[in-house]
Amino acid sequence: MIHLRLYVTARTVSAERARAALAALELRLIDTRGPGAVITEIVDVLENPQSAVSDDIFATPTLVRLSPGPVMKLFGDLSSAAGLFGGLGLDVADPPASGQDDSPWPIIPSDTSSLPAAALD
Repeated sequence: MIHLRLYVTARTVSAERARAALAALELRLIDTRGPGAVITEIVDVLENPQSAVSDDIFATPTLVRLSPGPVMKLFGDLSSAAGLFGGLGLDVADPPASGQDDSPWPIIPSDTSSLPAAALD
C-alpha cells in the first residue's frame, strides 16, 4: 500500500493544483493497483502547524510518501500527476501517456544526496 500526505497552505493556486494532481495520481493508482492501493491525506499547515513541524515540512506544497519506505518528500510545482509518478518512484503498469512534465518548475526530492551533481545545477 502507498501512503501519501500532501502539505498545503490554505487554498492558494499552487495548493489547488497540487490537490488536483494528487487526486489524479490517486485515481491512476486505484485503476492500476485496485481499491485500497493508496491512502492520501491533505494537511493544511495553517490549520495543523504541529504536523508540519513533526514531519520537517518547510515549504508548501510538499508531498510526502510515507510508505513504502524510505520516506520521500517532493516539493516545488506539484501540479503534474505525471511528474508525481516519476518523482515518487512509483512503478505502474500503465504510465502516463506523455511521460513528460511540462511544468516550468522542477519537482525536487528532499534527499538530493543520491542525485548526480549535474541534476542540482
